[in-house]
Amino acid sequence: MPLKHLISFDKLLRKYDEMANSEDEFIATKARRILDVQKPYPELREGFTDLSILESRKEVINVILDEAFSTLLTENEIKVASIPYNDVIFNSSKRFKKLLEHAGPDFNPVIENLGQGMDYIMGCILILKFYYGYQIDFSRPYFYKIPDEKGIMHYYRILYNGEFIEILPNNKDINITPEDVDE
Repeated sequence: MPLKHLISFDKLLRKYDEMANSEDEFIATKARRILDVQKPYPELREGFTDLSILESRKEVINVILDEAFSTLLTENEIKVASIPYNDVIFNSSKRFKKLLEHAGPDFNPVIENLGQGMDYIMGCILILKFYYGYQIDFSRPYFYKIPDEKGIMHYYRILYNGEFIEILPNNKDINITPEDVDE
């Protein structure tokens, strides 16, 4: 893989760092509370690859993601926190959980239309975009097929919010030319 995937909440936590200094005391207090809950678990900021941490730190992660999974909207929005282009889901709205309940106890959502090698291609495109500035549109619709309680298959398009994805270079900087990109 061209990327080393780390699960990290640092970019989100940096927003809370800013909010902790807000003039609005309610916002500042809530942000400080979230930061205090996270503080004993530096791996949530530094990043990790061990998926078991998602389960062992689930309560803290839910606190960190509270703003993204609004209690007011959780019954209506179909939303998940996941690793992009991967079937690992570590938080979801109540509506999404209800869809999975109706699908049956043994149902696990799998990304459809994610051909073999697409995770590699999408990783390369992310690097080219965020690090090298190339704009390549290789988007295609991804979706989950989830049956309802009557067995009727429903298709849910997956849209990724890249706001909290961060691409950091390693120390192996290479020169990418337009010819390399064309190839």
